[in-house]
Amino acid sequence: MALQKPYWQVLERKILYESKWINLYLDTVRLPDGSIIHHHVLDYQKQAAGIVVIDAEKRILLVKVYRFINNLESWEIPSGGVNVRGEESVQDGVMRELEEETGYHVKDVKQLGKYYPSNGMSTEIHNVFVGLRPFKAHEQYETNEIMDVQWFAADEVLAMIKGGVILDGFTIAAVLMAKEFGYV
Repeated sequence: MALQKPYWQVLERKILYESKWINLYLDTVRLPDGSIIHHHVLDYQKQAAGIVVIDAEKRILLVKVYRFINNLESWEIPSGGVNVRGEESVQDGVMRELEEETGYHVKDVKQLGKYYPSNGMSTEIHNVFVGLRPFKAHEQYETNEIMDVQWFAADEVLAMIKGGVILDGFTIAAVLMAKEFGYV
């Protein structure tokens, strides 16, 4: 919930870097006790949307991606950036990402929620969806980004989370939200 009067007061914002994806600012901030600090802020230009796709057998669709920043292969839910400042709704964006990354569509889609994955330093928002009654629209998927597309039993995905195989925070949060809402 946003406060009417900010608890921390931004006195100055310096632009350190700007792009179509992310901006980096250095804010000068007055704290409630009157002290002044400098704080880095990551301002994301897009929101993220991810979808936990569940079939009739209670299997979850995951994509394998290579994350060069951490030099690892990662099983994740289909997800990506959504240009909510433009013409695209979050739901339209997650459906686009699902098709691009897997070749699948779903007949039923519902937003489970959204959250800030790092709200102490970033404006990034993760929107979590569940998709039911999936069907294959085509065999192609984005091979520059996606290494593999596979179905996993829900219990296996939960074990991969518990065992530290799945390390992607978006995937962990989304799968656990789907479980909490009774979809898994």
